[in-house]
Amino acid sequence: MRTLAFLLAAALFCGTPHTLLAQAADSDEGSDAPVLLAMSHMRRSAEARIEDAFREAKADWDGTRYRMGGMSRSGIDCSALMVVWFRGLFDVRLPRTAAEQAREGERVLRDDLRAGDLVFFSNGGRVSHIGVYVGNDEFAHSASSTGVTVSSLYDGYWAARYAGARRVIPFDLDVENLPDVPSFDFDLSEYDGMMPDLEEMLPGEEALPAEPNAPAPSAPVRSARAGW
Repeated sequence: MRTLAFLLAAALFCGTPHTLLAQAADSDEGSDAPVLLAMSHMRRSAEARIEDAFREAKADWDGTRYRMGGMSRSGIDCSALMVVWFRGLFDVRLPRTAAEQAREGERVLRDDLRAGDLVFFSNGGRVSHIGVYVGNDEFAHSASSTGVTVSSLYDGYWAARYAGARRVIPFDLDVENLPDVPSFDFDLSEYDGMMPDLEEMLPGEEALPAEPNAPAPSAPVRSARAGW
């Protein structure tokens, strides 16, 4: 019990499960199940913090309209919204376009989505839209018809176009020290002139390799995989 208490204290102090895994591997006091269960609880807690951060960002940006090439509250497109939110919330730097963002991080299966994962959509075989998964089968994005909003992955329109997901938030992110009031007021001049060009979007099958025989579901059945 003293070893378990020490491992938990070390994990909470360091803010990363890597330490806990390494020390669990060296432990000779029986089963690692309690340690792994503690790690599972920590991960769920981190996911909840990340989900809350994105949902609060969405509420903060309510009323912002969609504008191709826009990167401000007066108008913003889907990939620019990801650039601004990820940088403002977690200091994660993303490239400007959805096609470039589709190369970032690691691939994630639909059944394994966590809050903070980038989700991609295709239209005609090309990456054409992007959002961020916020839990409960929903994603936040800037839609051309509604501006900044939250939509369901199982909405007929989006389910038919779902193309895959990528995880870009660092595994060892210290969610306990996220700012209470994130700032989205930073210099974006490095992106000047980088307006997305649909003709240059990367083909979906190259950026987002699809799993064979994986049609998009029409209802929220968690056992059915779609996209990847």
